[in-house]
Amino acid sequence: MMMAGLGLVVVVAGGLWPFSAGSDGADATIGSLRKAPAIERHAEVADGSALAREQYERFLALDDAPGVMRAESLRRLADLYLAAAEEADVASGPAASEAAFRKAIALYRQYLAEFPESAGMDKVLYSLSRAEEAAGDADASLQVLDQLIASHPQSEVLAEAQFRRGERLFLLRDYPAAEQAYAAVVAAGADGAFYEQALYKQGWALFKLGSLEECLEPFLGVLERRLVHVDERSDLEPLQGLGRAERELVEDTLRAMSLSVSQQGGMADIDALLERHPGLAFADVLYAGLGGLYLGQERWGDAAEAYRHFVARFPTHPRAPQLQMQAIAAWAAGSFPGRVLEAKAEYVELYGLDSAYWTGVEPASRPGVLAGLKASLSDLASHDHQQAQQLRSAAAYQKAAGWYRRYLAYFPDDPESAQRNFLLAELLFEGGEFAEATREYHRTAYDYGEHPQAAEAGYAGLLAAREQEKALEGEPREAWHRQLIEEDLKFAASFPAHPQAAAVQTAAAEDLFQRGELERALAVAGEVVARVPPAEPALERVAWTVRAHSQFELGQHAEAEHSYLHLRGMGGDAAALAQVEERIAASVYRQAETARQSGDHAAAVADFLRVGVAAPAASIRADALYDAAALLVADRQWGQAVDVLRRYRDEFPDHRFHAEAVQQLAVALEADGRQLEAAREFELIAGMDGLDAQIHREALWRAAALHRQAGEAAGEQRVLEQAVQRFAEPLPETQEARQRLAELAVAAGDADGHRRWLRAIVEADAGAGAARTERSRWLAATASLELAAPLRDAFLELRLVVPLANSLKLKQQRLEQALAAYAKAADYAVAEVTTAATYETAELYFALGRALLDAEQPAGLDAEEREEYVLLLEEQAFPFEEKASELHQLNAERAADGRYDEWVQRSFARLEMLNPARFARRERSEAYVLAMD
Repeated sequence: MMMAGLGLVVVVAGGLWPFSAGSDGADATIGSLRKAPAIERHAEVADGSALAREQYERFLALDDAPGVMRAESLRRLADLYLAAAEEADVASGPAASEAAFRKAIALYRQYLAEFPESAGMDKVLYSLSRAEEAAGDADASLQVLDQLIASHPQSEVLAEAQFRRGERLFLLRDYPAAEQAYAAVVAAGADGAFYEQALYKQGWALFKLGSLEECLEPFLGVLERRLVHVDERSDLEPLQGLGRAERELVEDTLRAMSLSVSQQGGMADIDALLERHPGLAFADVLYAGLGGLYLGQERWGDAAEAYRHFVARFPTHPRAPQLQMQAIAAWAAGSFPGRVLEAKAEYVELYGLDSAYWTGVEPASRPGVLAGLKASLSDLASHDHQQAQQLRSAAAYQKAAGWYRRYLAYFPDDPESAQRNFLLAELLFEGGEFAEATREYHRTAYDYGEHPQAAEAGYAGLLAAREQEKALEGEPREAWHRQLIEEDLKFAASFPAHPQAAAVQTAAAEDLFQRGELERALAVAGEVVARVPPAEPALERVAWTVRAHSQFELGQHAEAEHSYLHLRGMGGDAAALAQVEERIAASVYRQAETARQSGDHAAAVADFLRVGVAAPAASIRADALYDAAALLVADRQWGQAVDVLRRYRDEFPDHRFHAEAVQQLAVALEADGRQLEAAREFELIAGMDGLDAQIHREALWRAAALHRQAGEAAGEQRVLEQAVQRFAEPLPETQEARQRLAELAVAAGDADGHRRWLRAIVEADAGAGAARTERSRWLAATASLELAAPLRDAFLELRLVVPLANSLKLKQQRLEQALAAYAKAADYAVAEVTTAATYETAELYFALGRALLDAEQPAGLDAEEREEYVLLLEEQAFPFEEKASELHQLNAERAADGRYDEWVQRSFARLEMLNPARFARRERSEAYVLAMD
């Protein structure tokens, strides 16, 4: 029972060794070995240690105790005291423990003295060495161990003894002997309980000896055992999952190895080590350890190169990115910004998502690598962006843009991609790449959902697009501008709360209107005016303008009128309001035109008249008033037409339709039966400047006719005189006017006027040349005939009185004048005038003959003288009567040509008187004439 208890104590104590599988992290020390003896236990010990010791002591006090039993009892008693000493060390304090150790030492030495050849001597020696050490006599303990090793080379506790021996020698700084002791433990086999500890301490012993290259092997052996879990295909940190004690062991081992290689060939030593141990899963740990050592020594460059050396050798190793990041951190710690950037660029090239590193690897499985990639790209882009802003070179801008683009290509859905995309767009804009900037601003604004810079990017994209447009011409510019309008609309719809949204939306509405996309322009302008809160007044004014213009161009004239009225209500400068006034008028005017085209003349007239009410200052008001009048005239609404035309005439004397309006007013007045008013308007027309002469002439003729219809002779005469004075042509009209003036003069008893107009008729015909007509000749002929009458009458009025010679001479003069006048009339060869002139000429001769017969006789003649005087006069008169008879006969003969007018008939009558024998029966003569017809 006592031995069983001792065995329990030993087994529990063994678990306290830091290298054991169940280590909780206690430090590995030489003193800890005293609680882990590898002694074989055969018998059980009693439950009570003190009772067992007492029993053994009583047994050994017997003089006749058998030798074998004595030896066993002595050994067991020593073991019990050793166990009691160790328990006392914990429970009763150092003094009790030391006494127990001394008792155990004495018993072990007694045993060795009494039974030097007994079996199990190696274990007794081992226990003695433990007791000596525990009692504080390390040299004695070491001597015992040396004895054990020398005398029992095949002992089961040899490896443990060698390890204890090595530990003591190490403490004594006898590193060669310690290394040999550790080597012996290692040589005993990897299954030994102290194999790993011995490897570790062998490495340190070699290190202490300066065998820096040789120490790497045992250290590596420790790592191989402790990092056996490391998977070279994993990117997890190799020391992850180790307990504190294990981690410290590994870190100490790595530190020792790093110290070794740092004092020799550095990374080359690690390379050589890996050549001797190919396929090492934790190779990165070795380089990382060296880099960490350099960092602690503030050898920043060496540290970075150590990390990078592994990356260069194993670029696709799962943990290579970690070492590259450590290299970056080393350069940063040493304040080498240029090298930091170079290392980050290397990181991107090596571990960008399109690199060989990711072959067969799901990126999401290595978030740490992705984080490093994002950080490197962000830093590179930011740095090169700043450089580009300073250098202002295309190459610098392109370089910075490359980093941004790779970030976006690798991490399109990353929360920070929107900001990176925005920075890329800003960079492109700064570099003058406006087309690219536009596209990237667009992506930033619309491809990442809601984010803080979306609206800003959207607006910046519009600015970039407008800059790009300046560089384009022709169809490319047109196509770009079309797309820009769509971008404007998208921005306004996507970011309605942006300070520039209303302005952009308004600009789009303007563009659409200018491009003729009226329906869309109307819709967009409607959205602007409907914004809540409202847009700025200036923008609202533009939107209402686009809205109104679009409605107008689309034929929505009533709606346009409403919009223009609203626009006018918004106020503005005089020029702007004047334009709005014009558009209001135009809208109402178009409504009138539409009504007119549809046949609703009443509505058309109402709208035409409403133009002046809706827009009193509009220039089109005159047109509208005129058009209203024209419709009234067309519809024969004479009374209303007169009112509107008079209003138009009075209000717009300088308007382009003024003359036409006056003419229509005259026509309307005439149609309404108001001849004198109409005549006055026609007279006004005749006096208007700018009208065709023909219009003036016709107006005068119409005015004259109206005066005549109204019985206003004076007005008719005045107008006709004006017409004749102003217009010598066409001859037929002017001749008629002169004829009418001659008639009016007769009616007025104005003989002088009558003769004046007759002479005017004759003169006009005489000067007309080829323009003469049959009518003009007829009028001239009749005028000449009438002009001869006064000469005829003057001839007839003159009596032949004594002295006959004087009066006859005057009579002959008047005869000649009258004959010449009738001859002139006959020269026109107008049949009825010719017959009249022939008749009158014949009558002149007849009258002269009769005048001679009826001439006053001189006083004092006797009967005979009177008879002779009469005969003389008859002789003088006869030729004239014969002449008269010839002319009348000539006139009568015209009946044979079908001319049997008044004058021919009168000639027949005169012939009947002059030649009764021939022309006695008039009826017969007329029958003769008819027969000749």
